[in-house]
Amino acid sequence: MRSMRDAVEKFAATIHMIEQHEGSESEIGDALEELMTRAPLVETILESLEELPYKPDPSSWGGHPGQAYLGYRPYCMRAYGKLRDRQLIASIQSPGPSLSATRLHPWVWDSAGSLWNDGHHRQAVSAAAGVISAQTQALLGRDDVADQELMKEAVSLNEPTEGAARLRVAASMASRSGRALQQGALNLAQGVFGYIRNPATHETGEWDEQEALEKLATLSVLARMIEGGRGCSGPARHG
Repeated sequence: MRSMRDAVEKFAATIHMIEQHEGSESEIGDALEELMTRAPLVETILESLEELPYKPDPSSWGGHPGQAYLGYRPYCMRAYGKLRDRQLIASIQSPGPSLSATRLHPWVWDSAGSLWNDGHHRQAVSAAAGVISAQTQALLGRDDVADQELMKEAVSLNEPTEGAARLRVAASMASRSGRALQQGALNLAQGVFGYIRNPATHETGEWDEQEALEKLATLSVLARMIEGGRGCSGPARHG
């Protein structure tokens, strides 16, 4: 990509040098020869970018045949712009889906919204993660653990015991696919709290808005998973 951009930029610069007579007669002659040599490549690039409205015939030109390409300069400049800004142009012409923060899970946005709108992106992420932890505690009646340790206990594949209820994401733990789903849920829950909640709580600097929004979206995935799961309690002990 860069070599194509460099080629049209150099071609345009050579034309400008010739038109402005920036050099001796010999240097101008060499520049015209360079236009003749590089024209096939540049024409191929311009055609690929739909920036070549015509092709001159150098043999019919009255002066030096290289002068036939002097009219290419504006097309080279447009091609240079397209090559330089190709990624931005593509994003405008074919925009991807947008993410609406207000449509994230209510546990996430209701707790993060006011902080976010005040520009406190890291703290907004921390607050949302804290609410997920609290909601999970309430769902399972587990106030003995919180955050990452809570996720480890709550989404564990182990059977529930008295005082240690579990959150079941899989419909059944009897099948391999069910256990794999539960294991994935456990990995997600622990990973989110280790990778997102901990830094959000303990770091002091502000976070980039886009990266923080992606982290909120990840928390939203976790919140939906937890809310959609079912709490399973262990058998009570009988004295």
